[in-house]
Amino acid sequence: MSTKRKEYVETSPRTVGRAVLRKMSVTDLQQVIRIEHTSFPTPWTLDLFVRELSLKFSHNFVLDLLGNVIGYINFWLVAGEMHIMSIAVQEDYREKRVGTMLLEKSLTYARRRGAEYAYLEVRKNNDAAIALYRGMEFEVVGVREGYYTDTGEDALVMARYL
Repeated sequence: MSTKRKEYVETSPRTVGRAVLRKMSVTDLQQVIRIEHTSFPTPWTLDLFVRELSLKFSHNFVLDLLGNVIGYINFWLVAGEMHIMSIAVQEDYREKRVGTMLLEKSLTYARRRGAEYAYLEVRKNNDAAIALYRGMEFEVVGVREGYYTDTGEDALVMARYL
């Protein structure tokens, strides 16, 4: 058995390659909530995340870099489908492929558990997120008018085969 210790020297955003995807735990929620509040106009509450952690079909992961949560994803696996509920990245790590890493690893996880199809809703004017999803082969398959109750904004429904 190896007793080799992991050593982390650098903690800047350049070290994203050392990030590890792991299951989200209750101890991550304060960091997750901070990311949530800087990412969405109507953020999820702590209670909502706690509930998601308790649901059998809800899968919650964080991207951990040197003990810091730099992104997270929450999705449901139901009846062969992956429904991405929420994904967000810490501001300092945006445009550094963190969202891509979260999606790639989560899509693989879902496919290995029998999902054949993935879908999500995204605000119609969220160009950065739409570009990320298109880059991951998601396509617009519909529009949910007035989906976001905080602004009345429409949601694009995007989907792809796994």
